[in-house]
Formats: sequence, structure tokens, C-alpha cells
Amino acid sequence: MYAGGDFAGQQDATVTAFRAAFPDIELNMIVDYGKYHDVRIDRQIETGTLVADVTHLQTSPAGAASHPTRLRPGRLAGPHRPYGPASRATN
Repeated sequence: MYAGGDFAGQQDATVTAFRAAFPDIELNMIVDYGKYHDVRIDRQIETGTLVADVTHLQTSPAGAASHPTRLRPGRLAGPHRPYGPASRATN
């Protein structure tokens, strides 16, 4: 999971709660500024090497304007469906 945030340990409580609720599911959370995740995700999609199954990034009207691949208030920036082998199989 890619999570927006300011420092690596910022989502530790979320990771702890997730692991307690779902002990059989592996969770690796990478916390970084959304502007870095944006570039990382775009590059991974371009090269077919997307790592994260889930991302959660903060956005605002100013943030959405600066980062066009993010969700914009009230609508999605693109088709809303999972990206990966399963979604490609149904295209």
C-alpha cells in the first residue's frame, strides 16, 4: 500500500490495526509525500511494474490541479477499476 504522509512511521497505528484484524494478509505500507507517489505510480504503470495494490493520497483542489493523475473532487481522473492482470484480462 502506498500511503500519503510526512514520515515513515506515520501510519504505524493503521498497520497494527490492519494486521490485528487480518492476520493472514501481508501488508507492506510505504509512506511518502503524494507528489512522490504520483510519479512512482505513473512510472510503474508506464513500465507495467505497478507495485501497490492500494493507494491512499490526500488531495485538495490545489493538489489535484498540481497532480492531474490524482482523484479530483467530485470525479475520477480516469476509469475506476483495478489496474493489474485481472483488469487486463477483462479488457
